[in-house]
Amino acid sequence: MTKQALRIVLSCITLLSAMYAQTVTNGAFKFTSVNFPGAFGTNANGVNVNGEIVGSYLPTSSGPTRGFMYLNGKFTKVNIAGSTSTSVNGVNDFGDMVGTYTKSDNSIHGFLIKHTGSTLTLDFNGAGAPNFPHATLPYGINDQLTICGSILATGTNYSPSGGFVWANGKFTYFPTILGNPAGLFGISNNGVLVGQVFFQDFWHPALKAGTDSDIYPTYQARDSVASGVNRATDIVGSAIFSQGFFARHVELNEGSNDQEVTPGYLLVQYPGASATTPNGISDNQSIVGTYGDSTGTHGFLAVLQ
Repeated sequence: MTKQALRIVLSCITLLSAMYAQTVTNGAFKFTSVNFPGAFGTNANGVNVNGEIVGSYLPTSSGPTRGFMYLNGKFTKVNIAGSTSTSVNGVNDFGDMVGTYTKSDNSIHGFLIKHTGSTLTLDFNGAGAPNFPHATLPYGINDQLTICGSILATGTNYSPSGGFVWANGKFTYFPTILGNPAGLFGISNNGVLVGQVFFQDFWHPALKAGTDSDIYPTYQARDSVASGVNRATDIVGSAIFSQGFFARHVELNEGSNDQEVTPGYLLVQYPGASATTPNGISDNQSIVGTYGDSTGTHGFLAVLQ
């Protein structure tokens, strides 16, 4: 692991109404679009109980990706100085943020920006590290400053090469869950982890809580991922490149088989979207994610009606 002080470029854009460009309902959810002003595309990746939303945007069709956070009517740009791209992927209830940035040599690195302003680079090279070129991708952070994420073999597709947890300055590597290749994408304030596991020729949503690990059925019979979880063990995720789901209070400790209880998946679909991907959920059940339609890529905030 490399601990290195980072400089971040922060600038605020006051927007009293630009974020909420459109509010619509569909099924059990009320959706609000989240669009960084003037951006070619916007992704909403994380949200906390205070309504702070973090994500990334493309200023032009060719990039580069830039990070943002939104709170109290203001978008704030979050960019690592000297980077060629930055994405903010998760935020806790104190406003501590995690994400990734790319350097000019195309290497990808994780970062932690504390609400106090101190910053760390997160590069996993410890015990159990893959013996191939890889990138460290932090996705989730809880109030105890425990971070989860995935290791990606550089130059590959979206499939992770293992998950990790970072706590108290130390990495723990999880190349598998229940013996199957895995990745981690969300962590709750009580330490529940969610992600995906490759099992029976498909990527499945997965959950890990201490020594308990669970593999859930795919959503829409497609490769699927669980991307966010809150303290009540509500989870969100999606059939990859398709539609999203919400499952309320997924049970823990189902037994040694860990496959016998099927979550009650509820469709999360932005009206008119070709694809909807929920990325994060807060303890007060605010859900954020990304949707695509004929006009491009947009972020969204969804709340249960």
